Amino acid sequence: MPSQDNGYQGYTVFSRCEGGFMHFFPAQFKASVYVKTPGASVQIGNFVILKTARGAALGSATVLSSTSIPFASSSFPVTLTVTGGELDAISDAVTYTFDPLYDYWLAVFFTSPQPSGSAINPGLATSISSHTWQSYWISGDHTGDATIPAATFINGVFAIHDVLAA
Repeated sequence: MPSQDNGYQGYTVFSRCEGGFMHFFPAQFKASVYVKTPGASVQIGNFVILKTARGAALGSATVLSSTSIPFASSSFPVTLTVTGGELDAISDAVTYTFDPLYDYWLAVFFTSPQPSGSAINPGLATSISSHTWQSYWISGDHTGDATIPAATFINGVFAIHDVLAA
């Protein structure tokens, strides 16, 4: 578990949404990351959406595809400015094909500085999903792994923030 003195620096945070719980399947989406931190900025090393077979077990869920989720058309790493101790960053629009036969994972790798581990707040995927994204963290950059690593789930961290007209 991330300690209070390093927050999520050096950790990948995963959030999963089961395709069967999605309300509809937009051609484009935006994702958001909300954290509280005493720092002036948060650096994200990578942010992706991963697709796996529906219901695959952690540790054996093979990644079928990976798509980058950019902020302000920047390549990673990207540094996002914190205002008043909070970061509520919304990604650029991502063109994507969702399908109810698959599960989807948002994975963000925090490089620096330290968002507070105790203050990363839950998000609801209310635009396209009927429940929160199940989330957990794991040490290291796992945004490019071939399988979703096994870990213990925690509360949601991400939300599909907005759905854009195709």
